[in-house]
Amino acid sequence: MLALDLDDTVTLVNDAARDLLGLSADVVGRSLDEIPLSERIRDVLGGDDPGEDRIVLSGGRVLVLNRTPSPYAASTAAG
Repeated sequence: MLALDLDDTVTLVNDAARDLLGLSADVVGRSLDEIPLSERIRDVLGGDDPGEDRIVLSGGRVLVLNRTPSPYAASTAAG
């Protein structure tokens, strides 16, 4: 799981996402644009390629990504 806030800043990344995407441990707090990801992955995570089950390649692996709004993000944006 990789979570972004409404400004596309990484707020959470678990070990599995870090391994699958080849991310360093210091990505939390960084903008999506600052993270070394392919343009395709960035488009899916940032919402420029909406939809379910988006296929991407990362490190020789085929990944299926989904982007889902968090109820927590919606409640903090409203309050």
